[in-house]
Amino acid sequence: MTHSLPQWLSDAARNAAEAQSAIQTATVGALLMTWAAEPERLAERVWALARGPAQTASPTLPA
Repeated sequence: MTHSLPQWLSDAARNAAEAQSAIQTATVGALLMTWAAEPERLAERVWALARGPAQTASPTLPA
């Protein structure tokens, strides 16, 4: 089945939005798990996420 370019772009945008939502859900889940297991590390994990993916590696954080 062939899609027109506008339909393809619309589908791509919807898929990207769904992927972003899944990533956000997983991130919140990971933060909640950190809080439950190691509440003292929660601020450290949030700060690492705020710095961005290129800078999250740290000697005290798993990559």
